[in-house]
Amino acid sequence: MLGLIVVLVEPLYEANVGYVARAMKNFGIKDLLVVNPMVDLGNESRIFASHAKDVIDNAKITTSLEDAIRDMDLVIGTTAQHGKSSRNVLRSTSDPATFAERTILSRRKTAIVFGRDTTGLSNEELRLCDLVLTIPTNPEYPTLNISHAATIVFYELFKVQRTKKNLRRTGSDREALDRLIRLFNGLTTHSDLPVYKQKLAKRAFHNVAYRSFMTQRETSLLMGVFRKNLRLIDHYWKRRQLTKESASLYITT
Repeated sequence: MLGLIVVLVEPLYEANVGYVARAMKNFGIKDLLVVNPMVDLGNESRIFASHAKDVIDNAKITTSLEDAIRDMDLVIGTTAQHGKSSRNVLRSTSDPATFAERTILSRRKTAIVFGRDTTGLSNEELRLCDLVLTIPTNPEYPTLNISHAATIVFYELFKVQRTKKNLRRTGSDREALDRLIRLFNGLTTHSDLPVYKQKLAKRAFHNVAYRSFMTQRETSLLMGVFRKNLRLIDHYWKRRQLTKESASLYITT
C-alpha cells in the first residue's frame, strides 16, 4: 500500500515491534518509523517478525512524533480510550472500516500512529493527529495488544485497497485543507465565543474537514465563502474605526 507509513511511539517490547512488522508485511505495508524506542530493535524483534525481518531492517528511527509526521498529508492517531462525552472533541473517533475506505479513496500520504504498549498516545500527541481511530471492543476489557490492533487496521485498509485500487484520487491535499482550517479559525477568532469554546470549535472543524475527505472543489468553494466573510468583517471593523476617529476629531475641534 503505497503512501502508507506506520509509526510506533516509544515501544517498550521488541516482541510487539516484531509482531507489528509481521502484520505490516502480511498486508503489503513496508514503511515503519519508530519514535524514541525504549528498546533496541535487535534479534528479538526480528525473531517475532519472522519473514518480515526486512521491515525491521529498513525501519527509521526519530526522536519526536512531530518529525515522524512532518511530510504526511493525513495523520491517523489510534486510541482505546474514545471520548465518553460528546464534549470531548479531541477523542471523537472513527471506526476502522469507515476510516479505511475514506483513506484509500483519498490517495493521501498517510501515517497511522500507534501509541505506547501500556499508555497509548497522550492528548498532546493526539492533537498532532488529523483523525482519531478506535476499534470497538468489549467494554469490560477494551484494550487490545498493539499488534492485534494494528492487524485489524491493516486488514481493513488492505480489503478496501484490493477492491478499489483503480479509483482516482478524490480528496483535497493537506495544504488546501490547512488553508481552509486557517480561514475558519480566523472566523472563529472574530466570534463572541469564550476562548475555551473557540478552541473546541477550531478542533471540531479540524475533525470535520479531515473526516469528511472533501474534494478539491468542495474545499475551494468553502474557502471562497470564508474569505468573503473575513473580508466583510475586516471592512466592517475598518469603517467602525473610521467612524470612531471622525467622532473623536469632531469632539476635539
